Amino acid sequence: MLGRADGERQIMITAMKARKLIIMLGIILFSINLCAQNTRRSIHLATAGTLPNYISGSEKYTIEELTLTGELNGTDFRLLRDMTGNNYLGQNTSGKLAIIDLTNAKIVAGGEKYLDTNNIRGNGINSGGSFHFAISENDVIPKMVFFGCYLKEIKIPNSVVSIEYTAFEYCRDMISVTIPNSVTSIENFAFGNCSSLTSVTIPNSATSIGNGAFAGCI
Repeated sequence: MLGRADGERQIMITAMKARKLIIMLGIILFSINLCAQNTRRSIHLATAGTLPNYISGSEKYTIEELTLTGELNGTDFRLLRDMTGNNYLGQNTSGKLAIIDLTNAKIVAGGEKYLDTNNIRGNGINSGGSFHFAISENDVIPKMVFFGCYLKEIKIPNSVVSIEYTAFEYCRDMISVTIPNSVTSIENFAFGNCSSLTSVTIPNSATSIGNGAFAGCI
């Protein structure tokens, strides 16, 4: 049978253990929250072409969800391709970016070329020379901009009026795409061979849908 002193000592030991356990749980929860923050980012671009200034080399391949507002040009999309698993040269990367929300972003002409198809063969592309794609118009999803990337979901900017030829072709992991009411044209093979696509809403504003725009979306 414990004496009073022994009993108080036992209570103190139990309290200390409980305190340590609470501290450990707090550290674990903080670490989980920190990891979640590291895989999700929201960035406002006051100037087009500045996304590389906001994303360090160490996190480029760790971000899984990204919300962008402000203006984007070819330089920004060149980095987004890299982050979504297929770089400027059409080579696979270890990028994990799967969900992009561009609802309140605006696409503007200019910046670096975002894709060189010279090294891409197969997948419906047989380029006889070097083809460097750049953004030449405002408010369009430019041709082949995410060709062959590993996106799962994307929300297209509310200001976009056209989704150009093969913009998302062979995004085989694509599950969901949100097309805003501003879009009037969806060009040939824009979503061709997006074989996992299960959710897409085509707005009433779309008056032109090109040949094979959703070909191979089984």
